[in-house]
Formats: sequence, structure tokens, C-alpha cells
Amino acid sequence: MDRRNFMAQGSKILMGLTLAGLSGALPKRLLAAEASPFSIDVVTGHPDLAIRKIEQVIQSSNLKHQTIGFSEYALQGHHVGDIAFVKGNQLVNFYEATDSVSQLLRETASALALPQTYDNPTLLRFNASQGVSKPTHAQVFCGDVLMKQLPLQSAKGVHRLDGARGHIEVAVGEGSARIVHASCKHQTCMKMGAIRQAGQSLVCVPTQLSVSIAGTSGLVDGVTF
Repeated sequence: MDRRNFMAQGSKILMGLTLAGLSGALPKRLLAAEASPFSIDVVTGHPDLAIRKIEQVIQSSNLKHQTIGFSEYALQGHHVGDIAFVKGNQLVNFYEATDSVSQLLRETASALALPQTYDNPTLLRFNASQGVSKPTHAQVFCGDVLMKQLPLQSAKGVHRLDGARGHIEVAVGEGSARIVHASCKHQTCMKMGAIRQAGQSLVCVPTQLSVSIAGTSGLVDGVTF
């Protein structure tokens, strides 16, 4: 499937991620149910090959049972190419995790010769978010630990969050959240804009901090990312 056909099946997805090489301190386990929202983001110099490989991952796993959104962005400047996999509010270290999706992603990273550095690469974003409606909070995680919940309507302002290897500053307002400062050197997450839909997320891999929009669906309060 080429990118035009894949994009025709998708919708607009999450709006931010820093990819700078996954490190060993990330969580190794998947705690979410199979129907949990997920995202797979790839920074690469070979977008056509990456799309084919990620499509194979999705089709070969339980991820295919969800509606998949797709977006493609051109990044300017020097970036470290890699893959980030988020499922069930967990930033998953697929290089060490033992589940089947992580194994497929390891094979994909090997086929794409990731991680490696690129000038002006492409960011590919694949995600699914099920059963979620009204956004209510911005949730901040360090690895798999929920650090803070920021109500979108009452926690307006800039909030500093310290992670394992640095910090980020998150601006909340107008029903959205965005990263306005990151202590890592790449700062791709700052360039990708705001998130405002439940299930969307921002990830800064170097600091191991992530921000997701939580929402309500029926009697369930809170969505994972």
C-alpha cells in the first residue's frame, strides 16, 4: 500500500513527539487491554519503506482491529531517526519488551537501520483511539507513572514537569496542551503543536515524559494513550 492509499483510510492523529533514541529505562510491560488506544511514530529518511513495514506490523497483530489514523510531516534540521510505540498510557521500550508487537517493531527498526541520524527526515504517525469523546484532562506520565492530571479548563498556564533525565514545560489553555520547553537538545515535541482530542499525546523520549489528553466515554472517565 502506498502512502496516498494509506492516508485515504486514516484521519488526523496526535500532534507531537520527540524521537531521539529509546533508552533502557523505559517500561517493558504492556498493561493495557488489546482495545486500548495506541500510537506508532517513526522518524525516517525512507518513508515509503517505513509505511510498508508499519502496515505489516499492524496487519500481523491485534492492532488491526482498530481504526487507524495516519499523518505525515516533513521535519527540518538534524534529527535522530527511531520508532516510538505508545499503548495504554505506556511508552513501551519495544527493544526489550517481549510481546508480539514489540518483536515486530524490533524487526522493523532493523529493516530501517534505526536508530540513526538524518537531515530533514519524515515523521510518520499511526494511531488509534477508541471509545473516547469529550477531552477533560492533560495527564503527564514519567515512564508508566502518572505524575499529574491537569484539568483543561481550570489548570490554564505553564506547568514544569521533571522526568528521569530532564524536564518539560507544558502549556494548558483553550482546551489543549502543548510542550513549550524541553531540556533535551532535539526539542521535536515543541515543534509539533498542541493536542486537544482525547487519546492524542506528546512524547519526549530523552526525558521519558509524556503528555496525553484524557476524556470521558459513557461512564468511563479517563482514556489511556
